[in-house]
Amino acid sequence: MTTDDVDKEENKLRDSITLDAKELYFLTGIIGSDRLLGIEDPFRGYLTDEIAEEWDRAKSALLKKGYLMEEPNGVELSMPPHVFSSVAVTGLAKRSCWVRYSHASEAFEGYLHMTDEMVIQRVRCNEDPNRYTLYEIGSVEEACRELIERMRWADQPETEMTSVILSKRHFHKLYEQAHQLTVEQMTCQLMTFDGEEEGALALACSMKNKVAEGEFLFLVWNEQDWDVQGLAFIIGDSCNWLIRKSSKGDEDWLTATPTTKEQFAQMFVQWNRQLAKDEGR
Repeated sequence: MTTDDVDKEENKLRDSITLDAKELYFLTGIIGSDRLLGIEDPFRGYLTDEIAEEWDRAKSALLKKGYLMEEPNGVELSMPPHVFSSVAVTGLAKRSCWVRYSHASEAFEGYLHMTDEMVIQRVRCNEDPNRYTLYEIGSVEEACRELIERMRWADQPETEMTSVILSKRHFHKLYEQAHQLTVEQMTCQLMTFDGEEEGALALACSMKNKVAEGEFLFLVWNEQDWDVQGLAFIIGDSCNWLIRKSSKGDEDWLTATPTTKEQFAQMFVQWNRQLAKDEGR
């Protein structure tokens, strides 16, 4: 890790904020948000008086942490700039991405909340699943580059190798049995669908010698609910694969496509840019 990387990590820790679910709900409520992704309403079933009592407790805790400040008139409350930006993007962004990945050094699950100016990462605290840490990780391009490195994507050149197409059910069965099967056995089974040996062999090798795996859900607010698009990935020792699956109940297909770091970054950024254009219409 370079000196610049160390400085960036220190800045993140300094500017990060940690909130429990009730504190986060209250702060996002102050800025007018009622659609926190991935967090159940902690006040469901509460009476009005009970919610008022919880607010008094949360307000005291937030004032003590410095996440809320009393104005000189003693009535109005405000947030420091870094708290306001983190909470506002988390609660109001119309583009978000849920990410899960695991490799030998890390298992991660969290959300990236995106605007044109910044990305806020929100993760659940390991020591207390009712608490969340929020911090800025720069622009969408910077967040994507950081994510690719953290996910351990392999360096690989662009290839003429075609996608592997097969049954979703069959793929999951092979994936679960990969530790028991040889590469040759897996290749033969993968070839039964489209007959392409090169892609089947490369995918079998990556499944057998998996370095990392994970999945994404791209979420877009349509003013009523969240539209969702998903994909998964497998990283072998020399090849990355993007996995797209059928989402309709009566369909059963899956495609695995060899994908470079650069291709994935381009896809991620273009997805965000297109949605930003759609928002502006």
